[in-house]
Amino acid sequence: MNADQTWRLSGEYLENCNCEVLCPCLLPGVLQDPIEGHCDMAFAFHIEEGEFDGVNLNDLNFVVVMYTPGKMSNPDWTMGIIR
Repeated sequence: MNADQTWRLSGEYLENCNCEVLCPCLLPGVLQDPIEGHCDMAFAFHIEEGEFDGVNLNDLNFVVVMYTPGKMSNPDWTMGIIR
């Protein structure tokens, strides 16, 4: 990606994880282990209007699913994108 490429997005974003209330992995100043010992997450996106470097992204929907065997700050993620 070069510096001349531009993004413009507006839409909806939903997320969920297997934590009981708030994710202890990402709370500022806390960084505890996940409640279940691992993280299962899903993020759903609906782009109502958008563009990337001249490519129309209107009405694009996709889901990102992830698993981390420990804290989310650790690099051992398994991830998939469903469109």
